[in-house]
Amino acid sequence: METLLKSLKCTISEQEWIFKHHHWILWKLAHFECLFPKYFVNCLCTYDSIFEELVERYERELNLAQRSILKRIIQKDENPAVHMILSILLINGINVK
Repeated sequence: METLLKSLKCTISEQEWIFKHHHWILWKLAHFECLFPKYFVNCLCTYDSIFEELVERYERELNLAQRSILKRIIQKDENPAVHMILSILLINGINVK
């Protein structure tokens, strides 16, 4: 991953963004593989699928300036009563499984 970032000549803030989102994309894809092994076993957590998701997210968030629902609510650009789906990973230092 570090070699890729150096070859892309990313700034420090872009590198931090990529590391953070790489983590969440990998978590999401691994979760889908575990939830639906009949359909996705060993096919989502590949370099190509992770890179594809990363590029799509980069395009959406940085190039198109589309923000997540939570970011829009925090910035008071969206009603907090809007419907959304959230995945909770950690509550007060206790892992949720």
